[in-house]
Amino acid sequence: MSSQGNNEIDTSSIITFINILCAHLADRFPEDEVQESSAFDWAAIVKCDFNFGIHQVKSLCSKYKDFLAEEIVIVSQYNDFKFAVAERIKSQLVLSFPDMVTFAHQNEQFQDLAKLMDIGGTFLASKCRLNKQVLTGQTNKQWIPSSCFDILDSR
Repeated sequence: MSSQGNNEIDTSSIITFINILCAHLADRFPEDEVQESSAFDWAAIVKCDFNFGIHQVKSLCSKYKDFLAEEIVIVSQYNDFKFAVAERIKSQLVLSFPDMVTFAHQNEQFQDLAKLMDIGGTFLASKCRLNKQVLTGQTNKQWIPSSCFDILDSR
């Protein structure tokens, strides 16, 4: 135990920072976007049924339609892909999202789905990298109140 006695620590600036950070993260990762990416959750694919992920893939296709083949082609590839990759997950040949993307690229029958995975993975990864930079104070600080970075800079 600490022998600080009655010394109270004012945590209001830390709580303010955490609230601002949480609000920012909620803006950066809208619930629907995180939900859409769940179609490629490698742990869930192992236990999936035929309808798993279809709605999410259709939503992603709609969002990135200017860059992709027709939705029906990608959904068809996804249906075949999720069962093929589930077997590889069970045999421990696929252990992560990057492994799934590699598998999709290595198999021509999934070439259009691979493009969708690349696009979705790139956007999610770039957001994660930005948020890591924010958390470590390694980014442009203009959009966050300076009081938040006082806390980061004091570490």
